[in-house]
Amino acid sequence: MDLFRRALLVVENMGVLAAVCGKVTGTHTVVPHRGNAKPITVDLRKVVPAVSDNHVEIIRDDSSEIVSDTCLTHGSARASLSLLVAEVTAARQEPLI
Repeated sequence: MDLFRRALLVVENMGVLAAVCGKVTGTHTVVPHRGNAKPITVDLRKVVPAVSDNHVEIIRDDSSEIVSDTCLTHGSARASLSLLVAEVTAARQEPLI
């Protein structure tokens, strides 16, 4: 799962940026396969900086675990969800990528 500027602002405001950065995948290349076309190798270290100055890739299950643990630590799920909605709303004021 790719997290760009807005998402990273949210996790930073939630206080879990270090946890998220500790779970980065380390994926540097992808090889898309489309039908009978010859697969190509894409170096993400060259592509991602061209579209965003802030990016992290993390496994979806790791992200879910971090957010779930944070919600349990900070009390009720409703209060945590309210915090998350407020953070996402604030992050929308920032550029998308």
